[in-house]
Amino acid sequence: ELYKLINDKFALERALTQMSELAKLTGVKNFRTLFKGYCQNQKMNRVADYTLNVTNFDGQEMELDTGEWEADEHGITKYGQFGEVIACVHPIMPVQRLVNIDTGVEKLKIAYRKGRNWRYVVSDKKQLASSNSIIGLADYGIAVTSENARHLVTYLHDIENLNYDAIPENNSVSRLGWIEGEGFSPYVDNLIFDGDLSFKHFFESVREKGKYDKWLTLVKRIRQGGIPARILLAASFASALVEPCGGLPFFVHLWGGTETGKTVGLMLAASVWANPEMG
Repeated sequence: ELYKLINDKFALERALTQMSELAKLTGVKNFRTLFKGYCQNQKMNRVADYTLNVTNFDGQEMELDTGEWEADEHGITKYGQFGEVIACVHPIMPVQRLVNIDTGVEKLKIAYRKGRNWRYVVSDKKQLASSNSIIGLADYGIAVTSENARHLVTYLHDIENLNYDAIPENNSVSRLGWIEGEGFSPYVDNLIFDGDLSFKHFFESVREKGKYDKWLTLVKRIRQGGIPARILLAASFASALVEPCGGLPFFVHLWGGTETGKTVGLMLAASVWANPEMG
């Protein structure tokens, strides 16, 4: 009866205290020790009701079934043939499945926490399937080494398959531009970026912001100042029309000496679509 509360530490402690007091009345003074031994025996013999095991992390986005794994603030563990197996020493779980709309390649968004704040990394399924390649996640601060890599692979594989319907799935893209049947990336609802992290800030800079009327008034005044500004703006608008018009790619060669306004002109062109700030 107590073991049914194994994943609710507060309820378990209350019930265990009550049971210990009752046990003393019958002459059993080491009930807590006996219960601890019972729990160890259940794990070692793999007869525990693993359906009760769920993620128990502070601030987690969702609660996921972990099967035979225990996943809490102390890390990810289970009992194997030769004792305790440690997959990771801190909270980690998959929270989203991403399917690239161009390639069909599937990736996983992994949430993990070391300290107070949750962090996220999007990883190829191929990387997560190999103990050799999953070590690359150490670059992002995940505690994975050659010692626990194999167990972390197994844990992530198990938890994804146990919760396939519970983990949300979204279309993703790794580029800007037209997506057949969808629209122009990133102006597509529920489309998530899954590309290289070094390109992510470019992708996220393309968004609506500011006051359109104010921008339009300023741009009209700039266009009256000369042909170069008109060429730059025309090229910026035309870039998104190449695909639907069936045209060929084009280049604009912007040439001039120092202090002639080339950088400012490029920022003007970028302002059509994105945050034009340097960097």
